[in-house]
Amino acid sequence: MDRWIAAIDDLKRRKRSDREEREDTAAQEKVELEMVRESMKYYFVEKRIREECESAEESSKDERESNNDNNNEKLKGMGRMRKKKKKRQGK
Repeated sequence: MDRWIAAIDDLKRRKRSDREEREDTAAQEKVELEMVRESMKYYFVEKRIREECESAEESSKDERESNNDNNNEKLKGMGRMRKKKKKRQGK
């Protein structure tokens, strides 16, 4: 009789430890999944920021080039005006 009771207790212990092991595994998988989600979220946020920075740099570069072109045109115009002024003064 004692042997049967010991065997039943042993089975209960095994069943309990198996259930605890499954619960621990499930909890660990849940934590790992959450870590992956967070890392992916940060990856996409960083990617979006990087793309926005590149876009801003390109637009800034285009704006600088446009300003340089405008300034060059102004300088050309000023050079023409100087030449005309010198011609009028007879130099």
